[in-house]
Amino acid sequence: MIGKRKRLKIYEQYNWKCQICGKTVSLETGPHEAALDHLIPRVHGGNHEESNLSLVCRSCNSRRGDNYGHLRLKNIIKRVNSALSESDLDLIEYEMRFGLIDEKDIEKTITDIQVAADQIKDLLARLLPSREVITCKKPLSE
Repeated sequence: MIGKRKRLKIYEQYNWKCQICGKTVSLETGPHEAALDHLIPRVHGGNHEESNLSLVCRSCNSRRGDNYGHLRLKNIIKRVNSALSESDLDLIEYEMRFGLIDEKDIEKTITDIQVAADQIKDLLARLLPSREVITCKKPLSE
């Protein structure tokens, strides 16, 4: 259990700003209600120490869930890999036989997948120059 005094200390430390979306949080119930996030989730061995707690809004805390660090990145790869399965290939081949999909459609899809993969790489690469922001507990300011 995290006591009220410890909670308020952490809220003040982070200037009442969600450390994910940057919005001001409050004690009022709603999507921007203040929540303490366990940097290493409790289900993965995290504790209630101040060094493992950060201020986020309820909405971002819910969105973050129990994934963190390398698990979050592995989950991205898992979702990409599950986007096309053998059963999808069977359906595509079936529709090709009946003229619903042709080779140009497949070629366009391959190009679109390459574009999407490049967009994902670009989004992740944006994080690399600001490694300090990722690795330290630096509060977002107004």
